[in-house]
This record gives sequence, structure tokens and C-alpha cells, in this order.
Amino acid sequence: MNEQTVSKLIKTELFRGIEPRELKLTLEKFKTSHIVYSADRLIMLRGDKVDSLMILLEGRLQAQIQGLSGKVLRVEVLKPLEPVASGILFAGDNRLPVNLYTETDVELFLIPKEAVLSLCSLNRNFLESFLTDMGDKITVLAEKIKMFQFNTIRQKIAGYILGLSGPRKIRVVKLVYSKEILAEIMGVTRPSLSREFSNLAAEGLISVQGKTVEILNRELLEELIHG
Repeated sequence: MNEQTVSKLIKTELFRGIEPRELKLTLEKFKTSHIVYSADRLIMLRGDKVDSLMILLEGRLQAQIQGLSGKVLRVEVLKPLEPVASGILFAGDNRLPVNLYTETDVELFLIPKEAVLSLCSLNRNFLESFLTDMGDKITVLAEKIKMFQFNTIRQKIAGYILGLSGPRKIRVVKLVYSKEILAEIMGVTRPSLSREFSNLAAEGLISVQGKTVEILNRELLEELIHG
């Protein structure tokens, strides 16, 4: 295992708490591998087994689901130094639920399940980071599923804000995600999302200061999500 790979791995959230030497010695006990793919390729199919923790060292991957009608839903875009399908590795049914496509040339580093278990037992920081990553992915996926019921960006924003407000109908809420991640969850571009937030504010439905949103007209927001 070369030093360059180790230096990349310790920059990720997963491996940040591990000493480079400890990581190198641990992984050298197992059969890891590098895989390089060119751009615009289907590299894994829905239903393929996930037996290794995949770390995207270089490039961008896109996770997609294709419906029976042929409509393609982009579930996630993965960027360098992110784990791929970490939540599937230890699932009872460890088959990939999406198709994986390369947006650019990519380099993947594969760590077998046994090595991941070893790292979890040897390093508490890695264990916590790994569990956090799985939990975050599940939370984001749940938010994306909620967005399916809405057709427009305005409806999605209104539904998200009212969801944060909860049954207690809190007037001032804090956005959980950055605008970039929120745009990914809603399946829209970052500029389109920001523009619609500004429109809703200009119309007097909400007030926005950074990540803080004040609901000014709940009734109109509720009418908006119901079409």
C-alpha cells in the first residue's frame, strides 16, 4: 500500500482520527485494491453485491434509480474522498439499491469488510465516523424521499420548512443542511434554490438570515404545498 493512498485516506472524515502509520499497517494485512474507470460509464448495477468499503479517491460518481417508465432519478452525486454505499456494506441484504455512473474519470479504493471490522475494533474514532456516515446517508435519503411528493421547487422549500417547524408549529427554524446539500436533496441546482428562497422572502412568506428562517405566513406556505 503506497504512501500517496494513505495521505489521501487520512484527509477523509472516516479516517481523520487514525495515525497514518496505524492505518497503513492495518490495511496491509488485507487485500485492498485500486480501480480506475473512465468517464461516462456504468460501473455498478442495482442488485450488485457490496463486499468492500469503497472510497472515491478521485473524480465524481452519480447514483441513479431508473423507474419502470424509464424516468431516471439522480439520488446522489459523490465527490472525491467520500465513501460509496457505506450503509450497504453490513446490511443483511448487501445489494446496491442504485446504479453507479462515472461523471468523470474516477479512482476507487476498495477496503474489504474484514479490514473495516478490524479498524472499528482498533480505533474508536473510525467506528464513530463510520456510524455517523451511515446515519447521515440514511437521513439525507429520507429527506429526498419526502421531496418526491412535491412537483415544484417552491413546494419543496415550503414542505421542508414546515417539516422543520414540526407539530408545535415553531415560527423560527434552523436549516439543517447547507444550500448546496439542500439543493442536492431537492434535485435542483444551487442557484435555482437560492432564487426561490429569495422569491418566497420577497413575497412575505418567509424571512431568511443565513441558515435561520422565520415563517411569516404559515397559511400561504401550507396552501402552496397543497397546490
